[in-house]
Amino acid sequence: MSDEADRKLIEASRAGNDRAFGDLVKKYQKPIFNLALQMTGRYDEACDITQNTFIKAFSNLDSYKPDFRFFSWIYRMALNETINWIKKSCRLEPLDRHLADRTASPEEKCITEQMHNILDRAIARMKIEARVLIVLRYFADLSYREIGYIMEIPEKTVKSRLYSARQQLQSLCTAMGIASYE
Repeated sequence: MSDEADRKLIEASRAGNDRAFGDLVKKYQKPIFNLALQMTGRYDEACDITQNTFIKAFSNLDSYKPDFRFFSWIYRMALNETINWIKKSCRLEPLDRHLADRTASPEEKCITEQMHNILDRAIARMKIEARVLIVLRYFADLSYREIGYIMEIPEKTVKSRLYSARQQLQSLCTAMGIASYE
C-alpha cells in the first residue's frame, strides 16, 4: 500500500468510515507493537501501548498533515506513548528470545541466547534517547531522515547521537562480557 493509499484511507476515516481506519490499524499494528515490545520487553504493556497509540491516532486524525508519511506520524505517536510508559513504570526487563534457527548446535544456541540477553540488558541500561535511537535504527530499520522526523531533530543530529549511542552500547556490552570486534 502506498502513501497515496494511506491518504485515501485517512480521508475516508475523517469522513466517518471506521473500516478505513481499521485498514490502517491492520497495516501498522505490527510495527507499532514491535516498537513497544522492543522498548519495554513486556508483551502485555506492548499490547496496551499499541492500543493507546491507535486510539490517540484516531482521536487526532484531523491533526495529521499529509506532507509526511502516515507511518512516521503514527510511529512518533507510538514512540511518545512508549517513552511515557517507561518513565511512568521505570521497570525494564530483558526480552525473552526464542531462536528459530534449528540447525545450530545446542552450544551455539546457548551462546547466542546469552549474547542476546546481554544485548537486551545493555540496551535496557541505556538512557531513553539512546535506546530509542538504537531501536529505531537497528530494530525498526528506519532511515536517518525518518528517525529525525519521529524524534523532531535534524538528520545530522540523528547521525551524531546514534554514533554516541552505539559507542555507549558497545561499552556496556564489553563490560557485560561481549568482546569488542574493532
